[in-house]
Amino acid sequence: MLSKLPKRWAPSEELPETPTPLKPKIEKAIKLLQLQIKRLDARREELMLKDKALFNTIVKYYSEGDTGHATLYANELAELRRIINASLRAKLALEQILERLTTIKELGDAIIAVSQASQIIKGVKPSITSLLPEAEEELSKVDELLSGVLTAATQVGVPEVASYMVSESAEQILQEAARVAEKILKEKLPELPGSQLESTSDQ
Repeated sequence: MLSKLPKRWAPSEELPETPTPLKPKIEKAIKLLQLQIKRLDARREELMLKDKALFNTIVKYYSEGDTGHATLYANELAELRRIINASLRAKLALEQILERLTTIKELGDAIIAVSQASQIIKGVKPSITSLLPEAEEELSKVDELLSGVLTAATQVGVPEVASYMVSESAEQILQEAARVAEKILKEKLPELPGSQLESTSDQ
């Protein structure tokens, strides 16, 4: 993905020079976001393995007629699946803003994309840092880089982007990420046996 950046920032489409160059900041933010996405994927794979083990334990107790233990583990599985869902939503949202940042060609595009990215990162940061505590410092660094881009943009007289439009777009990205995550996990994760346990896992 990064290998395509020089073409996208061709001379005729180059971001204007500012006292603080924009392109290096955006490129560094991109690299940090790519790293967080990879880490989220790895962590989610670990959680999915734990999900499988818990599910098999629940099936075992349920088949033995031990609904007490089955329900106990079902509650644990329900919490685990909420965490998996949150991690997938965060990853999908980061991918959306990453795509926008890697296709920036003009300063106006940069202002909108960077503003959206900053809001989305603030929205998913709690979910990410709960899984990856070490990500807090790096996400703060991304936010700092993006803030630097916005500050530099004001130095070349770029009109402010309507904040409500940016907020609405960022919220739409988060909502879409939630819908897609739910669909993906519904297809990947098996339902618990028995109507009682199914309702427990949905709580």
